[in-house]
Amino acid sequence: MNSTSPFIVVRQSRKRTSAVDAIVGNVRAMIESGELKVGDGLPPERDLAGQLGVSRNTVREAIKRLEAYGVVETKQKDGARIVNQSLDAMVQILSFRLDNDERTFRDVQRFRGLLETGVVADIIGRVTDADLAELDAINRRLGSGSNILALAEVDLQFHVRFLSIARNDTILKVYDVLSGVILQLMTLGKATSGSALAMQDHAGIIDALARRDETLARERITEHLKTGARYLAAAKAAAR
Repeated sequence: MNSTSPFIVVRQSRKRTSAVDAIVGNVRAMIESGELKVGDGLPPERDLAGQLGVSRNTVREAIKRLEAYGVVETKQKDGARIVNQSLDAMVQILSFRLDNDERTFRDVQRFRGLLETGVVADIIGRVTDADLAELDAINRRLGSGSNILALAEVDLQFHVRFLSIARNDTILKVYDVLSGVILQLMTLGKATSGSALAMQDHAGIIDALARRDETLARERITEHLKTGARYLAAAKAAAR
């Protein structure tokens, strides 16, 4: 990595933005341009401060912000290195902010509708007979056992396996963040009407995938998720 020129822009930017913002912006621009790659190390704080004409505290604050963004990892002996954990950082922040209340449940359920119907085209284009067989095997497990939480976990596994067919790691990570709330909704459903209705809905979704029918798959997913919303409404009415 070039130890001087990549950061000269910081000085030119200080009138329009803070020095910390400028350093963060420059590092991001260098990653996007390929000048910095995962595994590359940043210069020591003292050297970087001298190159940029800023204090070491300013450099330290910028590096802390980059760490929070999941772009930089700092180790005592190795210093700061470029990493690729920005999605993980976002996921942790989102997970921390989720509350277990009715509004969150409703928002998550609506978001699931957007997420699961939104990837149907990708799933239809990639689904194999092996995928369908595995979805069917998971769904059949809903017919055995009576432990409500265990059945809810099987239900969640079905939806995760469904989404995995799209081969989109970002979607799976976001879904994982929401899984705690989703599991509570599924537990509510199992406590209300057992697992027979979920099995029936899942079978309909599998059938639509087997037919490679995008419209039908979206309709059946949407109707399935509406059932979860009805469970929530019924629980609210019962609590009054």
